[in-house]
Amino acid sequence: MGTMSKEPAKFHRWKIDHLIGLDRDQKAIHELITSQRMHPVILLEGRQGVGKRHLAVWIAARLLCEQTNQGHDPIQPCGQCGSCREVLAGIHADVAVLDENSGPIRTADAEELQEHFNILSTTGLRIGLIMNADKLTIEAANRLLKTLEDHRLPIERKAEA
Repeated sequence: MGTMSKEPAKFHRWKIDHLIGLDRDQKAIHELITSQRMHPVILLEGRQGVGKRHLAVWIAARLLCEQTNQGHDPIQPCGQCGSCREVLAGIHADVAVLDENSGPIRTADAEELQEHFNILSTTGLRIGLIMNADKLTIEAANRLLKTLEDHRLPIERKAEA
């Protein structure tokens, strides 16, 4: 059975500001975020070892970075604020990671991820990362499609007063 990450993930070894070869992807995603045209779902697909997992963590850190939204480099997350450190450690309350390396991702796993999206967010943004989505069972995939339909809201950050 798949597991939602409640323990620190092994993201600590990653440096979000040095993703070699992913500059073009980072800039494209940055443009989507700032244009308010970003779809609530991003699918990262490619061969093993090309950096999909790393880019997914970078996107989560970029969306939640406290400094990026306050004048820091607009493309890169700072990697130092509380949100960035929590995302990199795999413990940010608004980020759920569904990661199954050995077996199928079942309906119960999808239900757990659905619950994540039903909890009020501390940042106004809930993020779910599904690693190895090709291991979703048909039932789990259908369950998550229902969740996506229910949460089809454009990503927007509200300015703090």
